Amino acid sequence: MIFVIVVILTGSIAKAESMKRIRFTIGKNSAIAVLYNTQAAREFAAQLPLTLTFKDFASKEKIAYPPRKLSGKSKQNSEGDFAYYAPWGNIAVFYKEEASATADLLILGQFESGKQFFHVGGSFEVKIEALE
Repeated sequence: MIFVIVVILTGSIAKAESMKRIRFTIGKNSAIAVLYNTQAAREFAAQLPLTLTFKDFASKEKIAYPPRKLSGKSKQNSEGDFAYYAPWGNIAVFYKEEASATADLLILGQFESGKQFFHVGGSFEVKIEALE
């Protein structure tokens, strides 16, 4: 029985270590997100720290363009996700519910807090950095 508990705890620790947390600083506000352990998310993390200009797209997401393109596989997105849209080469933060996805949308991670700071008008700069 002790062996089973150790295996479960070890698996949880490994999963936690494989997920990287990042901070999006928007003016005086911060949003915290967890990067998924995917190829695209690892490629994005390798570009940090970044300062990107986000602008509104379709009144439900903010988009910005990282310096280098990312690669990987897609999955369904939801509110609070941030993703990479491969055809255009942009990062997308979904601040409103988004029901449809395309095969070219690579989900990078999920916001833990602060995604509401992206729900503002106009364009704005965001500093993105890894947390220790």
